[in-house]
Formats: sequence, C-alpha cells, structure tokens
Amino acid sequence: RILRLYNVFGQNESSKKNMASIPYNFIQDAKLKGKIEIWQNTVESFPPTSRDFIYVEDICRITELLSEGIQCENTILDVGSTISRSFYSIAQEIQKRLRTEIIFSEFPKNIKFSEYQFYTKSTHNLESLFYPYFVYSDFQQKLMAII
Repeated sequence: RILRLYNVFGQNESSKKNMASIPYNFIQDAKLKGKIEIWQNTVESFPPTSRDFIYVEDICRITELLSEGIQCENTILDVGSTISRSFYSIAQEIQKRLRTEIIFSEFPKNIKFSEYQFYTKSTHNLESLFYPYFVYSDFQQKLMAII
C-alpha cells in the first residue's frame, strides 16, 4: 500500500519548524504574537485557500488497521478527511478561543503565486472504506485540544 497523507495536524509540531501545519502555526502565532497573520490573497481567491486536514491520531489508526490486515481495494490510498477547510475559517475558530486578532498581509514574494496550491481535498472516504473500524476525529474538537 501507498499512503498519500494530506495535511496532518496535531500536538507537538514544533520540531517540524517551517513545515508545521497551518492550524499549529496559527495557534502559535496567536499565543506568542497575539495575532494570526493570514495572506490577503488566500482569503480573496476563489475559492479561498483551503486544505484537507487530518488529525495525526487518525493517520495512526488507519496505519494500524492496514497493518492488522483490514482489507482495502485501493493500492494508493489518499489519507485525508475529505473536507477542505479554509485557512480563514480555521483562523476564526482560533480567534474566538484565544481572543486574538486576525491580520491580513501581502502574499509572500518568495512564493510563486502561480504555483501555490490553493485547494486540497482527499477523495477516499476512510470511514466508508474501513467501516465500522474507523471514524474521523472531530476537527474542531481536536483543534481546541491542541490550543
């Protein structure tokens, strides 16, 4: 099996440095800087920039099920939540909880706008593939847990 992991998030991402997830980075910015910075272009784009985020424990559970021999027809498995969440909506959730502000900034010059990936979404619904052994974690609940 080949597992293509989508945007994994969870606790203790500090070792990932600049490769940490958007939810983790937004939380750290809110706690350390008192604000969440989001690129203006990613909110105004159509559709707004969004990613398919999956909690790290869900990745572990899928891996565990596959190692236990649970059958799956797919050779290549997209491991995501099948829900694409906008960066702005994630920033708003964190803003509500930490009572911080959202600041809009220009798109970074060191990233090519034409090559930036504005949208990701997994096509494999893992709940249906691994029913009844797997249920997705609740995104908002896990987001609040890592705050």
